[in-house]
Amino acid sequence: MDAAALATMAACGAQEQQGAVLGVLRAIYLPWLEVTSRHLQKLVLENGHAISKRSGIIQPAAGRLVLFADGLRMDVAHLLAEQLAATGVTATKEWEWSTIPSVTATAKPAASPVADQVQGGEASNEFSTQLIGTGQRTTQDRFVATLKARGWQCLSADETGDVSGSAWTEAGALDKRGHNEGWKLARSVDTEVRDLASRIGALLNAGWTEVIVVTDHGWLLVPGGLPKVELKAFLTEDRWGRCAALKAEVQPGVQVFKWHWNPAVAIACPPGAGCYRAGMEYSHGGVSLQEMVTPRLCITASQPTGSAARITEAK
Repeated sequence: MDAAALATMAACGAQEQQGAVLGVLRAIYLPWLEVTSRHLQKLVLENGHAISKRSGIIQPAAGRLVLFADGLRMDVAHLLAEQLAATGVTATKEWEWSTIPSVTATAKPAASPVADQVQGGEASNEFSTQLIGTGQRTTQDRFVATLKARGWQCLSADETGDVSGSAWTEAGALDKRGHNEGWKLARSVDTEVRDLASRIGALLNAGWTEVIVVTDHGWLLVPGGLPKVELKAFLTEDRWGRCAALKAEVQPGVQVFKWHWNPAVAIACPPGAGCYRAGMEYSHGGVSLQEMVTPRLCITASQPTGSAARITEAK
């Protein structure tokens, strides 16, 4: 359903198509999102993390590279696996649970090789973690420094690094495009998938023997905007589209979950596919299959079947 909805949005090229096609899509897709999201929320509230699944911390190993792709939703990851397969690269598809809330500040450290080096702070820190050793907020610079201290190279977008060691790199702009473009993100998905596949191919060609693709969260994308849900600002420390950190001792009368990094911090998430801000077509942070069930692709370089080619003479 998610992949079909994306394909439908991507096909709306002409202005005259958009009103009718997107309206019909919303009428079919949004009720399905509402039902499935409410069911998952009920399960989480009743069973907590008993229904969750998370892989262990990725350990450094010679030839191992971890590629982080922000906002790589499950259906888009399947497109990436298909794109890789077309070039002869096989990706083993696995999955794991995102965090509550399903936002980068909380979920990216949890998916990283230094997940055991961070902890939860206060409700007012915009869902960010802090470093265990110093108590400082986990900024990108500190995150990179922590990775390097663990023996991980941190590669920029055009670097391939030393393949005899371990490395972390980041690629893709799905999440950034979603926040900027709304439903028109669907038109950019194919480009993003091709760029990710190209980056993975370049890394394999450089000699990396194992590439593990991880992400932080998925997202909801509904043309016309997610349904508005009210939550008074004075009840919250931070309030985003699909999640809010509640002030201590607050009893807001809404469904409340526990923060992944500090169960003492209460996280409010709107019911179903609701949103605390009006007019948002793209959002994440809540509890839904699209946001919470995240992919993990494991790619192993194929071994050459014969001796390597070499130049014997140049004229």
